[in-house]
Amino acid sequence: MLTYTNIIIAIMMPAVIFLALFQPARKVAIRLGLVDKPNARKQHKGTVPLIGGILIFLSVLITQLLMEDVLRDFSFLKVIFISGGLLTMMGVLDDRFDIRATIKLFIQLVLAHLAINNGFMITSFFGILGIHELSYPLQYVISLLAIVGFVNAFNLMDGIDGLAGSFALFSIAILAALAYTAGANFLFLVLLSFIPAIVVFLVFNTGKKYKIFMGDAGSLFLGYLIILSGIHLMGVIAIDEKSLNNIAILLCILFIPIMDSLRVYLLRINKGGSPFKADRNHLHHLFLAGGYSPLKSTIYIVSTAVLFILIVVFSGDRFDINWTIFILLGCFITLIALLRYNAYIKEWTEKIKKF
Repeated sequence: MLTYTNIIIAIMMPAVIFLALFQPARKVAIRLGLVDKPNARKQHKGTVPLIGGILIFLSVLITQLLMEDVLRDFSFLKVIFISGGLLTMMGVLDDRFDIRATIKLFIQLVLAHLAINNGFMITSFFGILGIHELSYPLQYVISLLAIVGFVNAFNLMDGIDGLAGSFALFSIAILAALAYTAGANFLFLVLLSFIPAIVVFLVFNTGKKYKIFMGDAGSLFLGYLIILSGIHLMGVIAIDEKSLNNIAILLCILFIPIMDSLRVYLLRINKGGSPFKADRNHLHHLFLAGGYSPLKSTIYIVSTAVLFILIVVFSGDRFDINWTIFILLGCFITLIALLRYNAYIKEWTEKIKKF
């Protein structure tokens, strides 16, 4: 229920709970070895507790239980916090023990299946590529691929300080605004609760004292939350000319993580390697290779997502959704080309200096 009491609880309590749990969780994580250690692919110094995702999850879950009439939409809570909780637990175990990729994929498929069985299903393409309503088998397969694909794509964004948290904050804020305008009040309150929790996380994540990381527990869960919220909104947004703009905005949220992951997978396959073998070819790595700091890289990537949404908003009355997607794809390809050229120039500049 969208009451002033629930709105105040959603805005204030997650931050309070996060801060209350922070020091105990930090001490337990260090004692259990739930920390990230520096290596050849990581730039941070010293061990950093991987508790950000756990604290975000717990602070929002406890907040939701404090709200009035919380059981009215229990079916939604069940999927987000029970299935999402299992995904968070898997992330914690992966952070600590490095679970095999095949096991993680199997668990993600099972949880995606549970979400689909509870109504989180893509039923239409809304005219994209001339496709509208989908048959049930296609609805199931596309929904399964969308959920698992985006969860992993968002997980791969967690490569530099602040990026995954900032992109999640941006995405959830946009989703919350769309939920509010669509009258999806319960989803709005859930998403609103995540905003203060992520803000507090970012303060510690980008700081130097008491630094923490999100870990797979956080990136997997937030990816799950974002894609399920997007699918849910696709079902509640009425289909008309104005709402197609909102569908395009939803696609903007998913666009950068998915397109960057597909690009990297294709590069790995083209080189004859495994598509799942880690490397330094992601979008944020290209920014770093061009000489940008992690903070500037994060700002530019989130700003690119904001730019994409502005393109959708201002082109909505001029182009159909297919042309809008084509424009976004062209912008993304251009960005990658410029970053690769910039990294190439920087590399040769350094070589000339050494010579």
